Amino acid sequence: MQKVLITAASGNIGSELIPKLLATNTVHLCFADSDAVTIAEGPIADPQWVETQLKVYEVDTVFLCLFGIDEIFTVFNFLNAMQRSQSLKHVVYLSACGDFLGRPDHLLGWMCPHTKIKPPVENALQHITSFTHTVIGPTLFFENDNKVKDAIFHGKQWVEPFGKKGASRVSVADIADAVLIALLDRGRKWNKIKINVGTLKQYTSGECAKLWSDALDFPIQAVPSNNESLDALEREFRKHLGPVWARDLTLLYEGIILTGFGMSEEQYRLQVEFLGREPAKYEDYVVKLAAEWKR
Repeated sequence: MQKVLITAASGNIGSELIPKLLATNTVHLCFADSDAVTIAEGPIADPQWVETQLKVYEVDTVFLCLFGIDEIFTVFNFLNAMQRSQSLKHVVYLSACGDFLGRPDHLLGWMCPHTKIKPPVENALQHITSFTHTVIGPTLFFENDNKVKDAIFHGKQWVEPFGKKGASRVSVADIADAVLIALLDRGRKWNKIKINVGTLKQYTSGECAKLWSDALDFPIQAVPSNNESLDALEREFRKHLGPVWARDLTLLYEGIILTGFGMSEEQYRLQVEFLGREPAKYEDYVVKLAAEWKR
């Protein structure tokens, strides 16, 4: 039986992924809650603690989904702990959408801090020979829209500045499906391959506002994609997330305005081959969520 360690098991992706994995009846999970699961709580930033869990539970597969201010330390220490494991065979790493390998740093210079860590991790994985790996690169979650319900539903504004180049969107369920496929594949077909997950279309602020206007039956106005809107967004983020994450996410939107955020047609076709289907449509999500809001 495959023994899988799931990091961030209680997060958005983990909550979707774990039931899917358990339904296969072929895996034993660590860091979740079920009869088919072992729960281990501890300091995930401590590489010795990680090494112990890998050894004690004879983990052969890891889903590495880490996020936080100390991510650079935690991820690279985790990679080293996995290299020391005698049982580990395969890793699935959650990155971000984009072709990062071999690109000059200035082409990635717009990236915000929490995505800037992804390229060096992907590069490091390419040089590790003790286990196979697959990278999953999602775009912007559909579910982010629900976090700005007040702005859309009550304020009648689309407050995320996507500029004229726009951003691809992705369902958390599609990310979980991609991770599931990669975990069960164990590097047999998809070793050293990155699968970007999301829509081919990149939605501008105006297009998002139009979709929500049509779904809610009243006009939604998109804020301009300019410095004033970015400053207003950062002020709002500071109220809820603090100064560090407020600036990080503001830089994310600044980057989307500058370059757009999405994938090539070739990357999209690879995703469809990998999933065995088209990804979910953002338009369908908007219609469904709008109906829930109106009830």
